[in-house]
Amino acid sequence: GTVLPATKLKQNEIGLKYKTETSLFTFSAFRITQAQNIAISIAPGRERFIGDGQVRYMGFSTSYTGQIGEKWNAVGGIEYVNSRQMKTDRGIFEGASAYGTPKWNGVLALEYQPDKQWSILGRMVFTGKANTVNTNKTKMFDVPSNTVFDLGVGYRTQWNRVPVTLNLMCYNLFDRNYWYGSRTGLMLSQPRTVTFSAAFDL
Repeated sequence: GTVLPATKLKQNEIGLKYKTETSLFTFSAFRITQAQNIAISIAPGRERFIGDGQVRYMGFSTSYTGQIGEKWNAVGGIEYVNSRQMKTDRGIFEGASAYGTPKWNGVLALEYQPDKQWSILGRMVFTGKANTVNTNKTKMFDVPSNTVFDLGVGYRTQWNRVPVTLNLMCYNLFDRNYWYGSRTGLMLSQPRTVTFSAAFDL
């Protein structure tokens, strides 16, 4: 029966970009503060949301996009986040990391283009160690890091003179099972997933 106030977020960010004929580098540093709402257990199977202080995020991210050789392109990035819970209501996790927020994340993708029609994409996605909390919000648990690989192929063609790009993508190529933390709890990974899509350039 209680209406929580609007969640307020404040973000300060500074960055730079450097571009060459074949590459783009970016770097940014940020500081974010955000009000935090959490769910607490009040009875078996029943929870209640309450305001619980705020979370501060400080870190940086850097990325690269460009051509690294004839027929080869690369996309990559790294992000570091130092998070802290502050002004919490009960003070149990005062100063602890925010739920489900890993310190390190990274992605690296390589694309090979044997000709103008075909492209082959391989991607590695890394998610660092994070944490989660039990239902009663009394104990925190570590969630291990994980690395997932994706593989895809694209083909450019025409249909009735309309340019079309066909994409076949396999996510979680090696069908790894793992847990990952979020702000609301513990989540199970998606299994190996294959998708097919078509993009029409009208």
